[in-house]
Amino acid sequence: MVARICMQQVFTLSLRIFAAFCALAHVCAQGVVTRPNIILILADDMGYGDCSVYHPESKIKTPNIDQLATEGLLFTDAHAAASTCTPSRYGLLTGINPVRTGVLNTLLSRGDPIIDEQEKTIATMLRDQGYVTRMIGKWHLGFEMDTSGKKNDYDFSKPLRGGPLDRGFETFFGIHSSAGSSPLCYFSGREVVTKPTDKTSLKTQRANGAWVTIKADVSPGFMQEEVSPTFCRKAVEIIHAHAESKETRPLFLY
Repeated sequence: MVARICMQQVFTLSLRIFAAFCALAHVCAQGVVTRPNIILILADDMGYGDCSVYHPESKIKTPNIDQLATEGLLFTDAHAAASTCTPSRYGLLTGINPVRTGVLNTLLSRGDPIIDEQEKTIATMLRDQGYVTRMIGKWHLGFEMDTSGKKNDYDFSKPLRGGPLDRGFETFFGIHSSAGSSPLCYFSGREVVTKPTDKTSLKTQRANGAWVTIKADVSPGFMQEEVSPTFCRKAVEIIHAHAESKETRPLFLY
């Protein structure tokens, strides 16, 4: 029960999300307790033609996504809430058009969570319906930061609030933003796994094509090229652990 959609520019979305809401509606109406597991995959900056199932001549081979498409349903007219990361994630998780609430990528610098505490998310709704809710990967929707200094920053001496665990998820392992944004470190729940005590320099490409060098704080041993494989491994571990456990609640993994 896994993702079936390749989304222009932003995401591969699980068809099972729709089946889940149909199932939940049926539960309310008929008292049926069988509900599907849900895996929802959001892939930043994935172009429509990047998947070889859509574009056989693509330089990027995507055999696993192709298999999902051929075994499930293939959609050719699906849209993200925006063309950048933060508003896309906000729209997906809340169902709110980010334009209505002024959600933009640059809001992360404010130092507070982008999803208001009163706003419901897919995770809170599914949790309230008895789902185990877990998240692996990139959050990019802000935490409560220390705003007392000249620059908003993380206070790793305290639990980080306003993130996934405060927006409906029971567990979280991931990064706060992209794998090229300081600080480079993994988060587990409300804590940083290893404090970013080292310094590094990164090269990044701007929208105009120019390459610039930025400085970043980094956890000892953190390797950018290992971020995606780490997330994949963690996600697979969660799926297997859930299948092998005696947990009676269905799984929602984002």
